[in-house]
Amino acid sequence: MTDPAILNALGRVALVHEAHLGALVADYMRAATPRADTTMRGERDPDQWRGYRVDNGAAIIPLRGSLITDGPFIGSIWGITSYEGFRAEMRRAAADPKVSRIVLAVNSPGGMVAGIDNAAAAIADAKAAKPVVAMVEGMAASAAYWLASQADEIVLSPLSEVGSIGVVAMHVDMSGYLEKAGVSVSLIHAGRHKVDGNPYEPLSEATRADIQADIDRLRLEFANAVGAGRGARFDAAKAMSTEARMFDAQTAVKEGLADRIGSLDSILSLSGVPRGRVLARKGVPMSDNQGATGADTPVFTQAQHEAALASARRDASINATAAERERVSAILDSDEARTRGSLARHFAFKTGMSAEDARAALAASAEEGNAAPASPLAAAMAAHKPASLGPGGERNAAAQPAKVIDAADIYARRAAAVGRR
Repeated sequence: MTDPAILNALGRVALVHEAHLGALVADYMRAATPRADTTMRGERDPDQWRGYRVDNGAAIIPLRGSLITDGPFIGSIWGITSYEGFRAEMRRAAADPKVSRIVLAVNSPGGMVAGIDNAAAAIADAKAAKPVVAMVEGMAASAAYWLASQADEIVLSPLSEVGSIGVVAMHVDMSGYLEKAGVSVSLIHAGRHKVDGNPYEPLSEATRADIQADIDRLRLEFANAVGAGRGARFDAAKAMSTEARMFDAQTAVKEGLADRIGSLDSILSLSGVPRGRVLARKGVPMSDNQGATGADTPVFTQAQHEAALASARRDASINATAAERERVSAILDSDEARTRGSLARHFAFKTGMSAEDARAALAASAEEGNAAPASPLAAAMAAHKPASLGPGGERNAAAQPAKVIDAADIYARRAAAVGRR
C-alpha cells in the first residue's frame, strides 16, 4: 500500500508515462530519504560534481530517470534527475568557456509537475548563449519530452520513443481498506474544499470535475510549450492531436516530434562551427531563433481547447450511455436475476453497482416467489376480499352458501296464500 502522504506530496497530478507512475512514487520516496543525499555523494568522484562532462566542446547533461522537483540529483549514477540540479548544470554549462554547445542526454519517462516550467526556462536561457540538442537514447515521455522539445534539435536513436504529451492524475481511495481494518477517519476542517480529494473517502463527482479541469488546463500549457519549442515543425494543435500517444523513432521524425535519427557519437563528432550551422539537419543550417518563442509561434487557443473538450465529452457521454446499457442488461439478463427479479431491477436502476457485484449480491440473496409481483390494485382487492358475484348478480358459493329449497314448502305456502283470498 502506497503511503497517501507521498501521493499528496507528488501533487496528485504528474507528467509521466502512465506505466511509470508507480516508479515515480518509488523514486520520490528514495530521494526523500534523509540519508539519500549523503550516501549518493559518497559514491561520486569529486570531478563528477559538475553533473556534466565535456567531450569535443559539448557539455553532456544527463536527463535520466524520474524527474523530481528538489535536490542536487543529476546523473546516471543516481537514476533520477531533479529539476533543481538540472537547472544548475544548465547555467554552469552555458557559462563554461570550454563548452561550445550543450547536449541533453535524455532517457526518462517524465515526472513531477512542480518545477517543469523553470527547467524549461533554463533551456531557453542556455539557447540564447549556445546551441542545445536533445539526444534521446531510450525514452522521452511527458515531462521529459516537454524539456526535450525546448532544444534547438531533437535527435533519436533508432529504437527511441517519444511523446506522451498528456497529464495523469491519481487518487487513492483507502476507505474500503480502512473499513476492513476497523479504522475510521474523521476529517475536521474549515473551508468547504479543504479536504477535497483526500484518500480516506471516495472521490466526489465535484472534486473529480475540479481535478479534470486542472489536468485539462495543464495539458493545454504542455501543448503550447511544445509548440513554442518546436515551432512550425510540430505546433500546439498537433501536440494536442496526439492524445498522449507514444511514437517510435521513425514515426516521430515523420510527424515532426523529432528532427532526425542519429547517435550521441555523431553529435559529438561535430566540430565547433558557427552558431546556426552546428545543428544543421541534412545539410540545411538552422537559424539562431528556430524554435524560439515569438509572436508568430502557433498557439493552441482556449477556444480550440474548449471545442476539443466538448467533442471529447460528447464521445465520453456516448460511451458512458453504452456502458450503462450494457451494465443494466448484464444484471437483468443474468441467471441470478431469473428468480430475483425485483432485487435485480433495484440493483440495475437504483444503484451504480457493477454487473459482477450485482450478480454476486443476487446469488447471495433468497429467491423470490414464482408468481409475478402483485399490482397495487390486486393487493388492495386481496386485502379487502370482496365477494364474487354469479352470472345473475347473486353472490357466489364461496361468499354465500346456497340455501336448500324444499318443493313441499313451496306448495304449502301457495295454498295458504290462495285460502286467504
